Amino acid sequence: MTILNIKDLSFSYSKDSVLENINLSIEDKDFLAIIGPNGGGKSTLLKLILSIEKPKSGSIEVFGRSISKDIKNIGYVPQNTNVNTDFPIKVIDVVLMGHTRSVFSFGYSDLEISCAKEALKQVGMEQFLDKKIGDLSGGQRQRVMIARALSTHPDILFLDEPTASIDVDGQKMIYDLLKELNKSITIVVVSHDISIILGYANKVAHINKNIVFHDISQQQKQTINKANDGHFCEVEMLQMLGKCRC
Repeated sequence: MTILNIKDLSFSYSKDSVLENINLSIEDKDFLAIIGPNGGGKSTLLKLILSIEKPKSGSIEVFGRSISKDIKNIGYVPQNTNVNTDFPIKVIDVVLMGHTRSVFSFGYSDLEISCAKEALKQVGMEQFLDKKIGDLSGGQRQRVMIARALSTHPDILFLDEPTASIDVDGQKMIYDLLKELNKSITIVVVSHDISIILGYANKVAHINKNIVFHDISQQQKQTINKANDGHFCEVEMLQMLGKCRC
């Protein structure tokens, strides 16, 4: 089943073209890695999907409908999730912020609190719910941010550079978590870390104004790892994957 469908998408800031003729389909339970150079348009593509920006031309649909009508189906973890570590806010309160609230609403329902606790359990942080967010490590805070995105039960989860500024052990924990979540929801990750493609993703989209798209089989992952010992650039990896869908 197609979760998200992008057709002939183009976008520009003033006269500067950022994305041109992007076509991309994401299926249920896909794990898509979006890679590409700085300034290539990766984060802009996420902003377009989330309706933060509006396309110059083309369309974006979720479950066959306009993205603006189905934003509740989407979870999003932004690139910059730094928080004021001196601000006395508890983990559970950060997760509860994932619920869209009316300006006239006060407090959270028992159901919303239950969902927040369940989301923390999903990411292995339930024992920290009463801790101050500033007392956690960078990797722990990132898992809390993922829990916030999961609290409304999205069908697809987008993450923009989720392991930036996290140590190697913390990065592996985040990716292992995403692999487990991928059993029930679709995952899309923007990342400079090419190792995520070989270890976790089943599809890769290289964005640099245009798009080059590949499915990745387990055999291809093993072939690339064996040939390069895991050390290679994006161009070499795309060449080894062979025929692409653009």
